[in-house]
Amino acid sequence: MDVSVKCLHKPTRRIAWLNPMPEERWRGSSAQMIAGIVTMRSPHWNGFSQVINAALGRPL
Repeated sequence: MDVSVKCLHKPTRRIAWLNPMPEERWRGSSAQMIAGIVTMRSPHWNGFSQVINAALGRPL
């Protein structure tokens, strides 16, 4: 997973990941690793807003 997510960074400028798993469950999972590579948020209203801003290159 780590390699494939990093490979996406080469052809793209911005990546944001909306993870359906609650943030408190990310620790110890692949979600924790991915969150260290790309902007990742959980699907609540604030999370949607932050993912959209990240994808558009706006500050979080």
